Amino acid sequence: MAMARPAELTLLLHPDCRFATIAATLDELGWRRDPDRTDVATAIPGEPSFASWSRGYGDDGEVDYAFDPETGRRLLTLRGEDAVERREAIADRLEIIATGEELAELLEALAPLFAAMAAGAGAPADEELRRSIARIGEGEARWQLLRRVRRLGEGIPRALLAVLLGAALADRDWRVRMTAMLGAGRFLLRELAEAVAAAVVPAAEPGALGSDDRRVLLAARATVGEMLSDSPPAPPTPEPSDEIAAARAAFRRRLAGLIRGEAIEDAGQGAFDRARLLITALIAPERLPPRGSFPDQWYAWLPVASQGASRRR
Repeated sequence: MAMARPAELTLLLHPDCRFATIAATLDELGWRRDPDRTDVATAIPGEPSFASWSRGYGDDGEVDYAFDPETGRRLLTLRGEDAVERREAIADRLEIIATGEELAELLEALAPLFAAMAAGAGAPADEELRRSIARIGEGEARWQLLRRVRRLGEGIPRALLAVLLGAALADRDWRVRMTAMLGAGRFLLRELAEAVAAAVVPAAEPGALGSDDRRVLLAARATVGEMLSDSPPAPPTPEPSDEIAAARAAFRRRLAGLIRGEAIEDAGQGAFDRARLLITALIAPERLPPRGSFPDQWYAWLPVASQGASRRR
């Protein structure tokens, strides 16, 4: 009787996750790096194209690491009977874009969109794409799809990204609309400037979204609009004082950096800290800090999985 092959699972890592961090993390988790059998050096110092780790005698655990310096793609492949648990342990410590299963699900969801694009160009094809997007389950499923698309970023053809986000900007689920708006700014999709301006910001709703949250989303829409505009920003309306004007300008600059995906170290800065939390809740709810760090009313619309994660932190 043939023995079952060990499980093989993958993790797509963030391009900024350096090899030194990956190696140190695996070492802490009990993995031991195997000797290199070939020349794995790349033009980037300290960034090999391949590396492998194992667990030692009697343990079938293996990890392979592959790095493409041209695209920044970093992939971990795990094998062995305990691959599932060990992948979870690695994912908890490194910045992950997606698991292999998530990538497969995303490809399956996007397959009809690729087919519609291949069918032709122009308005008929765009309309077919929009209908395909609308058929992707409930709002929760479409929101999850957009979050995965955002994490993959430049790995998705720009034409598909533009139509996908353009359709999502008119979605009936406000989480989908606002995530698409942030994505348009993140990837500087200037062709979506008008759609972003027309995107409906949700009204404040007791027990779900506060007035401060709506103001953050309005500011984010205006900021994305400026990012996508070919013309300079409109002159600001007169402020009661130069100090207030400077504070608002600084807020918008930090907000733009946050939308672009930059690391903004301004924790505890009042309104901006709430803005950062709200944007995190929309694009990566699993990264929210512990309960009590953000309004409890957000649990009315956060994914169930992320609610459990934030409560455990």
